[in-house]
Amino acid sequence: MEDNKEYISEDENISEVENITVQPQKRKALRIIAILLLVFYACLFGLFIYMLITGSRYIFAMIFILIIYPVLLYVMVWLRKVFSK
Repeated sequence: MEDNKEYISEDENISEVENITVQPQKRKALRIIAILLLVFYACLFGLFIYMLITGSRYIFAMIFILIIYPVLLYVMVWLRKVFSK
Protein backbone atom coordinates (compact mmCIF):
# COMPACT_ATOMS: atom_id res chain seq x y z
CA MET A 1 0.00 0.00 0.00
CA GLU A 2 2.73 2.47 0.87
CA ASP A 3 4.43 1.87 -2.47
CA ASN A 4 1.22 2.89 -4.21
CA LYS A 5 1.01 6.10 -2.16
CA GLU A 6 4.58 7.00 -3.09
CA TYR A 7 3.83 6.37 -6.74
CA ILE A 8 0.79 8.64 -6.63
CA SER A 9 2.77 11.41 -4.93
CA GLU A 10 5.44 11.17 -7.64
CA ASP A 11 2.76 11.55 -10.32
CA GLU A 12 1.40 14.62 -8.56
CA ASN A 13 4.88 16.13 -8.45
CA ILE A 14 5.36 15.48 -12.15
CA SER A 15 2.08 17.19 -13.02
CA GLU A 16 3.03 20.18 -10.88
CA VAL A 17 6.36 20.52 -12.69
CA GLU A 18 4.67 20.43 -16.11
CA ASN A 19 2.38 23.34 -15.19
CA ILE A 20 5.19 25.77 -14.34
CA THR A 21 5.02 28.89 -16.48
CA VAL A 22 8.06 30.67 -17.84
CA GLN A 23 8.87 33.97 -16.15
CA PRO A 24 8.43 37.09 -18.32
CA GLN A 25 12.15 38.00 -18.16
CA LYS A 26 13.19 34.52 -19.20
CA ARG A 27 10.57 34.49 -21.96
CA LYS A 28 11.94 37.78 -23.30
CA ALA A 29 15.50 36.41 -23.23
CA LEU A 30 14.42 33.25 -25.05
CA ARG A 31 12.61 35.35 -27.67
CA ILE A 32 15.73 37.48 -28.25
CA ILE A 33 17.90 34.36 -28.59
CA ALA A 34 15.41 32.87 -31.07
CA ILE A 35 15.42 36.04 -33.17
CA LEU A 36 19.23 36.14 -33.18
CA LEU A 37 19.38 32.50 -34.28
CA LEU A 38 16.91 33.18 -37.09
CA VAL A 39 19.02 36.12 -38.30
CA PHE A 40 22.14 33.92 -38.13
CA TYR A 41 20.38 31.17 -40.09
CA ALA A 42 19.24 33.69 -42.72
CA CYS A 43 22.85 34.90 -43.07
CA LEU A 44 24.00 31.32 -43.52
CA PHE A 45 21.37 30.82 -46.20
CA GLY A 46 22.55 33.98 -47.96
CA LEU A 47 26.11 32.70 -47.79
CA PHE A 48 24.93 29.39 -49.24
CA ILE A 49 23.29 31.18 -52.20
CA TYR A 50 26.49 33.20 -52.75
CA MET A 51 28.59 30.02 -52.68
CA LEU A 52 26.17 28.35 -55.06
CA ILE A 53 26.45 31.20 -57.57
CA THR A 54 30.23 31.47 -57.35
CA GLY A 55 30.75 27.71 -57.50
CA SER A 56 32.60 27.26 -54.24
CA ARG A 57 33.87 23.83 -53.28
CA TYR A 58 32.29 24.13 -49.81
CA ILE A 59 28.71 23.73 -51.05
CA PHE A 60 28.29 20.29 -49.43
CA ALA A 61 29.50 21.60 -46.09
CA MET A 62 26.91 24.38 -46.27
CA ILE A 63 24.20 21.85 -47.15
CA PHE A 64 25.19 19.88 -44.06
CA ILE A 65 25.07 23.00 -41.88
CA LEU A 66 21.75 24.22 -43.29
CA ILE A 67 19.80 20.95 -43.52
CA ILE A 68 21.32 17.94 -41.79
CA TYR A 69 22.65 19.61 -38.62
CA PRO A 70 19.30 21.18 -37.57
CA VAL A 71 17.52 17.89 -38.25
CA LEU A 72 20.01 16.04 -36.05
CA LEU A 73 19.52 18.59 -33.27
CA TYR A 74 15.74 18.26 -33.54
CA VAL A 75 15.95 14.46 -33.33
CA MET A 76 18.21 14.69 -30.26
CA VAL A 77 15.78 17.03 -28.48
CA TRP A 78 12.84 14.80 -29.44
CA LEU A 79 14.59 11.67 -28.17
CA ARG A 80 15.41 13.45 -24.92
CA LYS A 81 11.72 14.20 -24.41
CA VAL A 82 10.75 10.61 -25.30
CA PHE A 83 13.22 8.99 -22.92
CA SER A 84 12.65 11.41 -20.05
CA LYS A 85 9.05 10.21 -19.62
